[in-house]
Amino acid sequence: MDTPVSPDLAHKVNRDNLWLSAVHERGEDALVFAFELPDRAATAPTFSDYVEVQRQAGLAFSHLQLGVPTDSVSLLSSVATELGGAGHPRALPRSGRVSVRADEVTRQAGRVTGVVLAIEFAADGLLVGEGVISGKFLPRKLYERLRSPRTGETGTTTGETGTTTRETPDPGEINDPGVALGSRIVEVLAVDPANPILSDHDSDHISGMAVVCAIDKLVGERFPAHALRSLRTEFLAYIEKDPAARLIVEIDGDSFAARVVQSGSACALVSGSIGETTQGAAA
Repeated sequence: MDTPVSPDLAHKVNRDNLWLSAVHERGEDALVFAFELPDRAATAPTFSDYVEVQRQAGLAFSHLQLGVPTDSVSLLSSVATELGGAGHPRALPRSGRVSVRADEVTRQAGRVTGVVLAIEFAADGLLVGEGVISGKFLPRKLYERLRSPRTGETGTTTGETGTTTRETPDPGEINDPGVALGSRIVEVLAVDPANPILSDHDSDHISGMAVVCAIDKLVGERFPAHALRSLRTEFLAYIEKDPAARLIVEIDGDSFAARVVQSGSACALVSGSIGETTQGAAA
């Protein structure tokens, strides 16, 4: 029997933003969730929607299967997703199954502190895509102690994966945002307040999903006949709300590499591929 999933298991406040509908199947080391994406009449499911399902399923698995306390703070270290087969990202089904299995679990003093999770998406008995997501969990009080007070340090900064050294200012930062320079595109990393992936609750920094959504949106706007097929993002440091961060994308045929730069530091590294779209929304 399917077991309902509560919003707190996916670190959501608004139930409408919870896209896991139930635990569909339990295994010794895996869980299978049923998911359903919101029905947007004018928009088919997007690549970033599926990455968000991957993120929600990874969190729910960590709490239900690994016993991570629900008041823990999750820090996204990396996420890789590939969607393909006969379906195209713009024609992906709105509902299906997402399975989660732990490849690596790190514990300290009996507490889960880090995970690497394997993900598979399926619909109508067919594989839709797969991915890997890794992250860390901190007790909330420890997180608050690490993050406050935040000062304008110029040496190192505590990031989502640990500590990263500040770099020489990136030459891409001297370009005007929103201007395509040959194979390079530079934009300000913007957070859409209307996007349910990003607007569910406030945070003291810009979430990693904002990078995924920005790449997805950029591809849709700049290359309307194409959409994302694969994406891998590694987070090196927190992306603060101020000053503005820049998204710098280098295009090479159907592949691309990108980075998020803030105050001369690389906060995230991204790579992926795009492909031609098929028209029409999935049922």
